[in-house]
Amino acid sequence: MKQVLTLYCLLLSCVNYSQENSLYRQYEEIRPEVRLSILDSIQSTTNFNLHKIQYAQIPNQLEYKGTIIEALKWYDKLGENILILSSNGTHNTNDNGNRTELYAYLFTKNSSHKEYKRTWRLYDYIDCIPIDYKVYFIEHQLRITDLNENGIAEISFPYILMCRGDVSNDTLKFMLYENSTKYALRGETMYCQALPTYLDGSIYTPSNNLTDSPIFFDFMSKRWNTFKCIETIAYPYE
Repeated sequence: MKQVLTLYCLLLSCVNYSQENSLYRQYEEIRPEVRLSILDSIQSTTNFNLHKIQYAQIPNQLEYKGTIIEALKWYDKLGENILILSSNGTHNTNDNGNRTELYAYLFTKNSSHKEYKRTWRLYDYIDCIPIDYKVYFIEHQLRITDLNENGIAEISFPYILMCRGDVSNDTLKFMLYENSTKYALRGETMYCQALPTYLDGSIYTPSNNLTDSPIFFDFMSKRWNTFKCIETIAYPYE
């Protein structure tokens, strides 16, 4: 009986040890950042000492949500800037669907502020039943520019909201920020090669303020055509 009890205790210890190891492994695999090369470093400006920063270099005071996809720092006329693009992944909703979320934040610190202040925040999501669903920034399409040469960086990036079970278009949004002002093109992707007559798509609607800014409008409308085609879009999560 004593031998049986000893054997049982050993087995129980092994099970507990295995469970603990499994939990530790899961904990170790949780990453605070996942680099997906969102930045277009070739087409971005070189005037602002633009550079990527690591998770450990982000000040603790900055409040943001999600896993970091890209984090940048630069200096312009407004001061010292940190941009964070992140995603909160996918989680279940009360109606048995899936919600996938993404975020973007700009924090700025200047001579009158000792700490960073949040200049703007973008939050977007899609609720989708369990079919094909994604919300993601398109790789190599984030640009930091100074198109109007006023010494203030412009931040532009597209992202896609997908919820479909067939060969449908996806929602495509293209944002440009200068300081706290947001400009936008909103529309859909399109099939440019495989099904050119099935879904024409890619018709966008500009934000009201964009038509009053011809420099930005021209830049964004030309850029739209470079990532509107479903066949050429890089899906970072596949």
